[in-house]
Amino acid sequence: MPCLTRSREGTLLHSSHRIELVSEDILASTAIAGVMQNPWPGLHAGTAIHRSEDDGLTWSDPVWLSGLPDAVPLHLSLNTPVAVRGNVLQTSSDRLSAYTLGEHNTSCLFASDDDGRAWSYVGPIAEEHNETDLGYPHAVSLPDWRVFVVSYLNRKVDVDDRTALRFIEACVVSE
Repeated sequence: MPCLTRSREGTLLHSSHRIELVSEDILASTAIAGVMQNPWPGLHAGTAIHRSEDDGLTWSDPVWLSGLPDAVPLHLSLNTPVAVRGNVLQTSSDRLSAYTLGEHNTSCLFASDDDGRAWSYVGPIAEEHNETDLGYPHAVSLPDWRVFVVSYLNRKVDVDDRTALRFIEACVVSE
């Protein structure tokens, strides 16, 4: 899900997670989550933030979101498998925030204090606690600079039941 945000400094920030195509040999050696088989074999390669200071004429090399505890790349040549969800948000203090969906159904927060040049792991926003399937978190900045976060939850026992109830959960957090 590619997303585009313009910071107050005017920088365009493009965030997207990637799937890297891999050989059948690499795919067969993984046998773990984050592996895609159709239409081509691929591994979750992580989330990159690209910056443009000239309205999109040129773009920086990717800055990868990393530092998530207990998360390891699915292959030596790839980055931590976290998937960005939604646009980068900017707080009243000009801090940039990106939120992701990582392993074990945990939504995490990453932040940048230098207009997106470097990112660091801040902590979890929502955690699964081994009883639910947490998905597609989305956050927006409110006019008073608080952040509204919403996601869905399924009970794990209902994951294969397409008729099972899906719960929507939301919260408002301070900057």
